[in-house]
Amino acid sequence: MSIVLCKRALFSLITICFTNFLAVMREKLAALRKLLPAMLELLGVMCELGWLCSRFLLGGAS
Repeated sequence: MSIVLCKRALFSLITICFTNFLAVMREKLAALRKLLPAMLELLGVMCELGWLCSRFLLGGAS
């Protein structure tokens, strides 16, 4: 009987830990989703600056 109770307690503990993990991951994904547009805009600016610098360094800008 105690083995059955131990298995149930272990299963409950695993379920609670997994549920908490999912809740934390959901919060992290929501935060990343809010930051994504700004990150993409920054990436675009960096690419454009890189393109301009490469044109200048290769002598294409006159």
